[in-house]
Amino acid sequence: MRGSSQTVPWADAYRRLAEQLIPFSTRQGDLVEILRELELLGLPMIPLTETDSTDRRRPLKVFDPFTFFSSFNRNIMPEKRLRIFSEISKRFDPRASVIDRLPPVPSFNDIRPWFFNSSGDRLFNEVHNLWELAISSQTGVAEAAAALDKCLSLDASAFERLSIGLFWLNPKLFLPANQPVKRYLEQFGITGPDRDARSYREWLQLISRRVDESLPQIFTRAHQEESRQENDTWLITFGRKPDEQRCLTEGFISLEIAEQLLIRDMNRIPDEAPSPSVAQERPTAHQNAWDFLMVMREGDLVFARHGTGRLSGVARVEGPGVLVKDADTSYLMRSVTWLKCGGWRFPEHLTATIAPLVRLTRYPQLVSELLDVMKVSRSELENPERRIWWVQTRSDQTGFGHVDVGSELLLPTVDINNQPLSNPGPFLDMTQGDLVLGYTGSPVNAIVCLGQVTTPLTQTPAGPVVRIRKTRTLERPIAFSEVKKHPGLTHSDIIRNVDYPLIRVTESEYRDIQSMFVVPVHRTDAYGDQEFSDDCFLDIQRARDIIACWRLRKNLILQGPSGVGKTFLARRLAWFLLCERNDARIRVVQFHPSYSFLDFVLGPQEGPGHPGRRNSGPFFELCRQAQQDSARNYVLIVEEINRGSPEQVFGELIQLIDAEKRHQDCSISLSFQRRGDPEFYIPPNLYILGTINAAEPGRGISDFSFRRMFSFAQLEPAFDSQRFRQHLLDQKAPLPLVQQICDGLISLNSRISADTEHLGPGYRIGHGYFMPPPDGVSDWHAWHREIITMQIRPLLECYWPHEPERISREIAQLMPASQAASARQPRS
Repeated sequence: MRGSSQTVPWADAYRRLAEQLIPFSTRQGDLVEILRELELLGLPMIPLTETDSTDRRRPLKVFDPFTFFSSFNRNIMPEKRLRIFSEISKRFDPRASVIDRLPPVPSFNDIRPWFFNSSGDRLFNEVHNLWELAISSQTGVAEAAAALDKCLSLDASAFERLSIGLFWLNPKLFLPANQPVKRYLEQFGITGPDRDARSYREWLQLISRRVDESLPQIFTRAHQEESRQENDTWLITFGRKPDEQRCLTEGFISLEIAEQLLIRDMNRIPDEAPSPSVAQERPTAHQNAWDFLMVMREGDLVFARHGTGRLSGVARVEGPGVLVKDADTSYLMRSVTWLKCGGWRFPEHLTATIAPLVRLTRYPQLVSELLDVMKVSRSELENPERRIWWVQTRSDQTGFGHVDVGSELLLPTVDINNQPLSNPGPFLDMTQGDLVLGYTGSPVNAIVCLGQVTTPLTQTPAGPVVRIRKTRTLERPIAFSEVKKHPGLTHSDIIRNVDYPLIRVTESEYRDIQSMFVVPVHRTDAYGDQEFSDDCFLDIQRARDIIACWRLRKNLILQGPSGVGKTFLARRLAWFLLCERNDARIRVVQFHPSYSFLDFVLGPQEGPGHPGRRNSGPFFELCRQAQQDSARNYVLIVEEINRGSPEQVFGELIQLIDAEKRHQDCSISLSFQRRGDPEFYIPPNLYILGTINAAEPGRGISDFSFRRMFSFAQLEPAFDSQRFRQHLLDQKAPLPLVQQICDGLISLNSRISADTEHLGPGYRIGHGYFMPPPDGVSDWHAWHREIITMQIRPLLECYWPHEPERISREIAQLMPASQAASARQPRS
């Protein structure tokens, strides 16, 4: 293939991400945690839990690269797919260049994104085989073919699905064996492949010999030709389950099927239409299932009706057909985008048509009648204009500022003073899927979020309302004063009609507003693998493991001897977690014996001049800040967390710091909250990091329920680290002195560790004692002598107070021979 060496940015980005996933084969839960973080940002996510043997939902413990890739290769809004891929890429490499448009790759229906079965149906080695296939895909076709055989031996029906997954992970070596690609390759005399690894390998080899295009180019051309073919038009009748309202709200169409059709799942439908014998036995059921799964395709228009008398809407098909088995029913479904919803009288002369699925392509006159009833043209449906709305709510608890991402807000037809509108006309124009700019009025006066209309204007007991789902909290609210200053918005309706609760926004105006969303982060502020390695002696893989554990548990404790850099490392781990060197989202506190819940969380403000006033502690303020900025992470660093009484300092919140209780459903009322204040909870984007000095065994955390909520990372002296030695040499320390420091302290620490009667490993001496000052060292031997005599010797006198001769021997071994004699003398 002459085009195979051509640079394809999205293909390079996909393969780079696939390579970065390989180390996670033994840390599959970390991949689940990454996607869970994106879900907390308000991004639509694949299911991350499954039902266990007791029918309880549990977080997934297994995961594979193909399923990970399906999180951003699904039939969801293109901008959501791009955002998910961008966020994932930043977590693996903050400097990674991000693709700026949707790549031409196959996508899956959102209902069946996993490549592995659920726990009850999962086969032995199923996930392990998927990892083998993913790893071998980065090596070559021959290696991948052997691994593909193992996967197909467990489930031969997964062939096409796995070929798509291989294309995701390495687009320059693999190609999806789906219908559009196979039809495109027929012009080159290439057919197949059969559903086995050997045939797939030979198929790829034949393509490389006959087609002078790269595999990404082949796939793109195949789907371009497919899309140029005229789309079909269908009429579907809503069933009992799932009902009409659920289909309209969640964005799908469904077709109930008989129990006899469950002998096959969607992957086992054959590649040909039903045979005459089957058609004669159950012609309608089998033909409908065949049409829904194999004939209907992405881009088709579907009219939907309720019963025979009412037309409910029209949609565009977005995803492939899948089989869904619920407890009491089974049905086929496809994701769709509803282009127009409402309630229109179905033409009377057509009500006799009661089939659940009818292909209308051959009846253009009928299609025209349905379009006339809905007062819409086909061109409007096939090239819909996106509707964008400026929605203003009050700043009280009914507004956007008090709704979590993913939750719905009810928008009534009232003005900003909560009075009914005399003309609610624009509310009637809002349709499902419309984009919403969420603006909060006085005293905030800023765009605070994005949303999407989920249900158009509907009558409720409280009056007519529009349902809007909050999809994103802006990292930085956009003040109205900033909007007014934008040259492209000076004459917009937003400025002229600022007091109106609902304003239609043009695409141009939205692009101008969207340009204000992004808070620029300078490249120098990025903090990733390289920056951490430059700052710290800790091995980068060890750091990644600590971060992964911290992400999972939300709470981490660094423990180790004095001088190992716990405080220094805590802040850099926080930057590593945040992916930027930014102290604005980090709060540092130090526990001490008199520190209490009233200081840390919430208490009365003392003094005669403040009756009834409250004092918000650092933890309370940081939690509120994180709640209002759910798109970004925040860190609380607690220095010497064991010096206070953490059980008393956290008080009634002690159970809420658990990772499993970091959500609003677990909120509680605090002792000193005012009546009417919202209940308090610890948000999932707040991470706690404590430090403990291992040389204080009497001050350990004794509450085991509290300990259970934390992961513990042990830090060690770095005298045996080549990076520590190199750091001293880079600072111009003499090589013999560097060897003297490292060898002497390694030997001394081994003897301290062995003295378990009085000391032990927690009393070892850390490398922090021997870190040169920032302004450099002019006399290295004087610097070294001062540390030994003024810091190390007093410490050893505390360790062995009744053994002066032993102390002198230890000090002598730490000093160069020329200085050892003077160092042996005890201080007067």
